[in-house]
Amino acid sequence: MAAGRSYLKRIMAGVEIDHMTLTQAKRGHHELYQALLSELCFEGCMTCAKYFEYLVCEENALFNDKFIKKRMWAKKTELLKLYETCKSAELVSKLKTCLSRKSTYELIYQALSIAKSLPDSFHWFTKSFLEIIIEIADSFGVNDIMCCELRAKIYTHFAVFHMTGRAHSFKREITYFEKALSLSRTQDWRTDNITPVFDEQNLHEFVGVTFASVLFKSAKAFIHTNPKLGIEQADRSIKCIAEVGQMKLKILVAKAILVKARLLIEISNYKEAMRHLRSAERYLMGEKNNEFQKVRCELNISKAVCYENLGSTSYAMAKLRLAVLLARHLELSKLLGLALLQVAKIYMKTPSKYHLAENALREARDSFQDEEDSENKRCVKYMVALLQSISNEKTYIDIIKNSQFNFCDLYKLRKWKNQAKPFWKRRGTITFIKSFTTLSLLSLATTDLPSEVSEDSEEPTSEFNESESKETGSDPIECLINEFK
Repeated sequence: MAAGRSYLKRIMAGVEIDHMTLTQAKRGHHELYQALLSELCFEGCMTCAKYFEYLVCEENALFNDKFIKKRMWAKKTELLKLYETCKSAELVSKLKTCLSRKSTYELIYQALSIAKSLPDSFHWFTKSFLEIIIEIADSFGVNDIMCCELRAKIYTHFAVFHMTGRAHSFKREITYFEKALSLSRTQDWRTDNITPVFDEQNLHEFVGVTFASVLFKSAKAFIHTNPKLGIEQADRSIKCIAEVGQMKLKILVAKAILVKARLLIEISNYKEAMRHLRSAERYLMGEKNNEFQKVRCELNISKAVCYENLGSTSYAMAKLRLAVLLARHLELSKLLGLALLQVAKIYMKTPSKYHLAENALREARDSFQDEEDSENKRCVKYMVALLQSISNEKTYIDIIKNSQFNFCDLYKLRKWKNQAKPFWKRRGTITFIKSFTTLSLLSLATTDLPSEVSEDSEEPTSEFNESESKETGSDPIECLINEFK
């Protein structure tokens, strides 16, 4: 034994050994989660243990489904910081002292800051961790005045987090900004690390302005689904800006009023919409910034819609010309396309200006070419189909009148006009009516209309096969009637 000890001393001479505690030894890389969970249970932190187990289960599910590539233990330093902070928060909350709740919130707020600093690859963890913190904030120390500031900041952090693209949720943003606004009212709290510059501004002002922008964005989302609810949201947005004394933010006020005007247009209240548009215009006077010019362009388009529906077509065209000039100057392709669509609608009311409407629609289609939103592209296709159906309707009526079949079949042609049912695509042997000389023009006019067949699978043809026409002895109108039977 003595010889063995002397041998070890000789071999290990100059070698430094890092001694590990029992806790460190238990926290092996592969057994880290189990060790941390057992520590929480041993120290009586059952709330932390419950949420920790939930996060582990969520991570396992996401990893098994290949939604994530890295486990949280890859960031062991941040994980242990979060673990120790949360454990300390629960232990402090059990103390029966007047400052225990405030100290708990301070520790929770520290944990929130650590979670938000994690890389984007751990977005799932940040989202779940913030939801856990919000659940605690909604139930712990609600009536404690000393905790109000930290609760307001936690609510603001949560709402701002949900404003990002991946976690976007209007409902949650509105709920928690409203809570933060209520708590911070009449208080001189600062924004802390919520803003890019530390303590940049008053928390109440920051929450009010950000909340207002969320409200008018949510109002825009209701334009086609629930305009009345959208009007309420727009009103709340304007009141919110006024509450925090930020009416000097002209661009924000103008946008909020413009959204309300668009919602009023949607419910056909054009006079009230015009009143709001004039009000918004006052906030844009004298401003030459590009952002203001963009809002002015939108405002001119909305004014044109109101003027058109109120019967002042000349005023509508004047506003649309201004909008087109602004959109071209600022290279706003989407607004240019929207303005040209309105121009086309006005030209389509006059038969002698159908060619101008067609030109406007062609340019609008080119403007929407780079847009990701396909709604405007579909709108242009519909307008092209509508224009061609209007211009060709008289020709089809003449065909009906000069044919030898029942006039009740007119409704079948109305299916083409109103539902864009393209009968010429389904039949390869449609030919001219021998007694009707203008059908060659009609065949050319109908080739560009949209069809139920996908554009990739079938390209429109610009001329008919006249050799097939001569070989086919049946009347094409009779073929058309038989097809719809």
